[in-house]
Order: sequence, then structure tokens, then C-alpha cells
Amino acid sequence: MASLVNQWRGPLAVCLTLVMCSLIVPMFDVEEEYFSYLAPGVFFAQNDAGSGTDAGNTTATAVNITGAGTYAGYVNDTSDDTDAYAFNLSNGTGVHISLTMPTGDDFDLYLWNGNVSLVDYSLTGNPETVTSNGTNITAGIIYISISAYNGSGNYTLTITTFSTSSSGGGGSTGTGQNDAGSGKDAGNTTATAVNLTGPGTYTGYVHDTNDITDAFALNLSSGTGVYASVTMPALTDFDLYLYNSVPSVVNTSAGVTSPEVVSSNGTNITGGIVYIVVESFSGSGTYTLVVSTFSTGSTGGGGNSSGNNTGGNSTGGNTTSGQNDAGSGRDAGNSSTTAVNLTAAGTYTGYVH
Repeated sequence: MASLVNQWRGPLAVCLTLVMCSLIVPMFDVEEEYFSYLAPGVFFAQNDAGSGTDAGNTTATAVNITGAGTYAGYVNDTSDDTDAYAFNLSNGTGVHISLTMPTGDDFDLYLWNGNVSLVDYSLTGNPETVTSNGTNITAGIIYISISAYNGSGNYTLTITTFSTSSSGGGGSTGTGQNDAGSGKDAGNTTATAVNLTGPGTYTGYVHDTNDITDAFALNLSSGTGVYASVTMPALTDFDLYLYNSVPSVVNTSAGVTSPEVVSSNGTNITGGIVYIVVESFSGSGTYTLVVSTFSTGSTGGGGNSSGNNTGGNSTGGNTTSGQNDAGSGRDAGNSSTTAVNLTAAGTYTGYVH
């Protein structure tokens, strides 16, 4: 036994050691695909989307996601910069995806069709968001990829699906729109505008090349005004317009702020169908449209055009109806006798021109 041990310490031991090392190194290389560095010499096992492995960066090595839900994964900008996922999108279904990353990191999010053509991407937010809404995505296997542009860490990927209609009007060349919950793309004419059932919060999608305009119709009751705002993604520029039933433009908001805001306050808008239009001047993405209504007075002094000449109309400076300054139901005048009384400290809105 002793001599056998001694033999292991000789040339045979060296030879066997080399053979064993030659076997170990390829195994380590294989395992390295599934491990990432925490620090020099320290590793942790990848478990992207609960797969027990690192999601690859090709269609063949993408991790299959079984359904909508919230998933976790890891990327870093040196040795594991891309994670790809495959998702089976049912007929008549759209998808919305968001990616949340650690503060200080910059991860990007991409959505790909089954033929691996780019559908949508998001590069500058946290969370990053992409959607099939307003695109030409097709049912079947689609791909979602995450790229670490800068930094490393764990991310959270949230996938939701929604019902869509295969057709829609208004200038979109793609399918899968669900503007204001309509199951289609809001059109860009009075005939193809999506009807809003009343005040509320709605979402939609516009694109500065293939779906520039979304139009919505709202039935405005007599003695009622309307206020609308649109909030857009960062680095996009969407504009907001309010039209009367003619349609002629009543109010516009076409700056570079978010939200853009329009109101019938101080305009000659009347009850009946009015139109709210969202237009993409630059960029694409999902917007939030908030519509609210308020009571107005069709008659009254203090600057309202339907009042008499001694009520402040000729000196109030406003020649239109529908004012509701400080909730008064009229235009606040420009003299002590036509001023609107404020009942208490608070926040008030008004209109001047």
C-alpha cells in the first residue's frame, strides 16, 4: 500500500493530474456560461426568469416564458450583456412589457417579432417600457431582450397582455391597437374617432411615422365644459387639440411640456359632440389621456358674453361663453363690481386671453 502511494507521487501522478485538469477545464468553461462574477474569484448561479440558467442572446438560447407575469434576471455590461426571452403571443392579444433596474444602471428593453424584426424599444427610462400597441406584431413566438448598456445587477421584467382587434382605422399601418379601451386604433377623422363614454383616464398609442394622430369624440352636455390633459413618455413630443363639432379648433397645447393641457374654459364651445386629438410631433409610445368636465354658466355677468352690457361684458375683455373662473360659472370681471368672490384660501383655475 505504501509503495502504491509513493507511485502516485511520481511521474504517474503528474500525468494523471494533467489528464484530470484537461477534463476539468472544459467543464468549467461550460459552467461559466451559467455563472456571473460578483467579485474576482466569486461566482453565483444564474436563474433568469426562474429557468435555473442564464438567458442566452439568440433565438436558440432564449429562455421560454410561459405566460404573463413578473420575472427576475441578471445582466452586466461586460460578461453577460444580453438576456433574451421567447413568449408565445396568442391570436387577438397584445403585449406590454416593463423593465425595472437598479438605480445608476442603464439597461435597455427590446421587443422583436417572430422573424426577429424590431417592433419596439426603450432606451432611456426606469422603468423601460415597450408595447405591441400600434405595431405590426403577429401572433406566435415573439422575443423580448434586455441589454446592459452600462452597469450590472438584477432586474424585474413585468409582462402583461391585453385583448386587441385585428383591424382599426385612422392611419395606423399596424394591428393590435387598443386606444381608450376600444380594441382598435383611434382614427384621425370625425368618422373614425373613438367614442369616449365620459370623463375618465384613458391610454393610447401614437407614432410619428405610422400612427401620428388619435382622435376621440366626447358628447358634451349643455352647460358643461371640458378639460383634457395628455402625459407622454420621456423624450417624446405629443401635442393635444380640442375641436368643436364643426370641427374647428378651440384650444391647442403644442409645446414641449408633459402633460399638455387643453380646456373649453373661455372658448365658444357648445354642448354636443366635441373632439379631442392627440398627435405625435416626435417619437412614439403610450400616452395617458385624462378627461374631466365641469359645470359652466351660459348666462351671467362679470365678463360672460351672454350677460348684458352692464354686467361687465363690454369691459371684461372676453367675448366668448363658457367661462368658469374659480368655479364661479362665469368670467371673472376686471373691476371691483365684477370681481369673482373667493370664499376661502385654496387653489383656483381661470382663463384669460
